Amino acid sequence: MSLSIIDSEYSELKKYYDNVLNKDKQLVETSNDEPTPLDCVEEMIHKIPENFWKNKNIKILDPCCGCGNFPIVIYFKLLQHHTKDVILKDILYFNDVNTNRLNKLKEVFQHELNIYNQDFLSLSTSHRFDLIVANPPYAKLLTNGKRASKNHNLIGAFIQKSLQLLNEHGYLLYITPDNWMSFADRNTLIQQLTQLQIHHINIHTAKKYFKKIGSSFVWYLIEKTPFYKNIEIEGIWKNQLYKDSVKSEQRNYIPLYYNHTIQSILSKTIDNTNLRKFKVETSSYLHKYTKKEYISNKECNIYKYKLIHTPTQIVWSSKPHKYQNGYKVFISTTSYYETFVDHCGMTQSIVFIQCNNEEEAKNIQKVLNHPLYKFINNICRYGNFNNIRILQNFPYCIEYENVYKQFDITQEEIKLIEEHM
Repeated sequence: MSLSIIDSEYSELKKYYDNVLNKDKQLVETSNDEPTPLDCVEEMIHKIPENFWKNKNIKILDPCCGCGNFPIVIYFKLLQHHTKDVILKDILYFNDVNTNRLNKLKEVFQHELNIYNQDFLSLSTSHRFDLIVANPPYAKLLTNGKRASKNHNLIGAFIQKSLQLLNEHGYLLYITPDNWMSFADRNTLIQQLTQLQIHHINIHTAKKYFKKIGSSFVWYLIEKTPFYKNIEIEGIWKNQLYKDSVKSEQRNYIPLYYNHTIQSILSKTIDNTNLRKFKVETSSYLHKYTKKEYISNKECNIYKYKLIHTPTQIVWSSKPHKYQNGYKVFISTTSYYETFVDHCGMTQSIVFIQCNNEEEAKNIQKVLNHPLYKFINNICRYGNFNNIRILQNFPYCIEYENVYKQFDITQEEIKLIEEHM
């Protein structure tokens, strides 16, 4: 039996969404289809400034509305200040490509609705919106129905399209995986978003709503205007909840654990472009997969040149790597932070620092095992990988005992680093 806003209280509709519509597998068309629990929606909607709901002539869009998980919460919020007809005729706009879910949406709202049934990324509309809110699809689907690689997801495209459709001072409220926060050459979106006023970022506490999903989620409220005040941060790190605020600034990344103390640590280390940095390199010269004809898992007379693939996997090449000789400090990227010294080549899966001799290599290894470097690496492990651009911005130091002093790390900052490493 379906429920509607005509004959049901919000509490009844909430149970209907969470216990019936969200669990109805017949409504699922792709692996991207993961409805948002209404507790999560309520938590997100609560961060929108209260004055927003009183405004006349506002327009609100959910670009992947499904059965209406976000709109149903928004509807009852708007009902405190607007009539039902005004809300459904003039304020709320819906879009989804899943017709079955749209039919459920119509059953719930029992009203003529502003519905687009299109691919949002190609949606053409003359309307501009004051709030766009969504749990957008993550994976780009190939023609065979399979997911494209994680490097080809839809999050950035959905955010860019939403910004195009927002009025100035309009709000973007999204919940997504955290990859948009990572430090990567191809990720220019982070620089664009951090120029705007981010009102709130929630880092990873929403995982409690998506326990069966592998991704780690962040949600964020962004106003389409240049930043003018601090960002409110809340999150969870090593099972501890925290809240704080940080200064708004254009950034190349946002760490997965973030507060004003961490912002200060980063400003004095990897964010300081005036500092000398360790020369951390990568090489695909003997890529394990694209140059596989040269590589074997077993050593023999032909495959005699040692290559480090990961901290636990060594392979052998039939020709020497161009960096085969000389001592190096290797840093893992595919596993937890680990450094080691060797004098051999490498595949694409590990980074390295070339050294003049074994003594220098062992000293650099010791420095890189300092809590400061481990901490910075660990708060920036997007997708459970050590981030190469973070490693390449490690500030240079040659004395382990002098690391904190060289970068003016305060006692408060040292305490945070060593308690949360």
